[in-house]
Amino acid sequence: MITQTDILKAIKTRLQEEEENYFRLMDESSNCIYTFDLDLNTTYVNPAFTKLLDLTDPDELINKPFLPERFWDDPREREQLVDRLKNSSVVVKKLNLKTANGRGLFMTLFSTRTKNIKGEISGCQGVLYDVTAQKELASLREVQQQLHSNEGLLRQVLESTTDGILVIDEKGRVSYMNKRFAQLWDVPEELVQQTDDERLLEHIGSKLKNPPAFLEKL
Repeated sequence: MITQTDILKAIKTRLQEEEENYFRLMDESSNCIYTFDLDLNTTYVNPAFTKLLDLTDPDELINKPFLPERFWDDPREREQLVDRLKNSSVVVKKLNLKTANGRGLFMTLFSTRTKNIKGEISGCQGVLYDVTAQKELASLREVQQQLHSNEGLLRQVLESTTDGILVIDEKGRVSYMNKRFAQLWDVPEELVQQTDDERLLEHIGSKLKNPPAFLEKL
């Protein structure tokens, strides 16, 4: 005969098994998962979260304020996040963090409120996504674009001058020649379009009284 006590025990056992399986999946996840209570004290972080912040022991985070100030470049940004977490049921926010070793991190935080078995709000859970690589790549591309822009501006300046300019790099190779230089030294069009360093220097040398002295200075 099955009693009500047996049913309750079975339900309790099933719930415990589901909870254990849930936390096992979170522990094994490569995503950085966290939970915190209504006071915004961290109640759980998975190994991926701990590793992200260059920590080895999750106890350095558990029962402490969520993402404490030491992980922020600007603590004021943490205050803004805390305000959002307290007043919004769902939060998506970009964060500038740093690890315990001072390594910079660009993160995207996703957070949603959780409820207990009675349907009452008990805290929040969410995921931190590391977008550092994408951010650094975007910054690198921005720098490259700026360099190209500056290079284009420099070329415009060099082309507008009345002086003839020939640029030789540290290895003795021709890296730039403006049109005025080509005109003054009567450089053949084929050498202007496709620079052949040896032929170009030979051409210039042929117009000098002392070619060896010129070449020694390059």
